[in-house]
Amino acid sequence: MSRFSTDPGLRPNAGTYIVWLYLDRARRIRVGSLGVVSFEPGHYAYVGSAFGPGGIRARLGRHFRRDKKRRWHIDYLGRVSLVQGAWVSYGSQRLEHHWAGVLQGLPGARLPVARFGASDCRCRTHLTGFSNPLSIKVFRDRAGLPPRSLMPVK
Repeated sequence: MSRFSTDPGLRPNAGTYIVWLYLDRARRIRVGSLGVVSFEPGHYAYVGSAFGPGGIRARLGRHFRRDKKRRWHIDYLGRVSLVQGAWVSYGSQRLEHHWAGVLQGLPGARLPVARFGASDCRCRTHLTGFSNPLSIKVFRDRAGLPPRSLMPVK
């Protein structure tokens, strides 16, 4: 239920991103090999990276589309939630694992599903839940990012 299409300002460069989703009510959904998972209502941050063809533009374009073949864990949650936007950082450095840890360490963070988006790494999960929306400034400060290194996408 995306409320927008891919931002025309997105570049086809490599980078790391956080997609923000919102669930208005509790849901139980099947998430691929993770099985049936219960999600509380609230805001969810999914951290990923885009180092393949088309970079950030292609990856977020896929995440923002509703009708697609379900391939990754985020595809299952994306079908039943409202995509609120994303935060993007361009560059060749792989930041997704660090960012996932930063989100998990923030006050009020909850880890709804172990291994979500993290089946190919050692992270606990790449999905973090929050009751209230998170400020980009709070995240940038905690992650040690310069002000202009992380851009919101609506």
